[in-house]
Amino acid sequence: MAKNIKDMSAKEVAALKAQIAEHEAEMHTSNVEKTREAVLKLIDKADLTVDEVLKGVVKMKGRKTGKVAAKYRNPKDPSQTWSGRGRRPLWLEAELKNGKSISSFAI
Repeated sequence: MAKNIKDMSAKEVAALKAQIAEHEAEMHTSNVEKTREAVLKLIDKADLTVDEVLKGVVKMKGRKTGKVAAKYRNPKDPSQTWSGRGRRPLWLEAELKNGKSISSFAI
């Protein structure tokens, strides 16, 4: 018969927690496998491919970031700008080495 948890020692509770965590992981793995099998059977039955079904559903790895407005402009060539993110452009590095401050290029 199961022991009342209030009567267990700390060591017994820790062992029980470990057993529960292991069982949860096994249940999850089993559920994933069963679900995957069922989905693949449905896809096969519908004469489709996994790519057709999941197109646009599976998220791409990595972080997508939107465009950021330019914060700095090259006065010698206004088409050259920098948002302040990432590596500094060569034109800005050269100007900073010549003693100018970055704030003088702010838009």
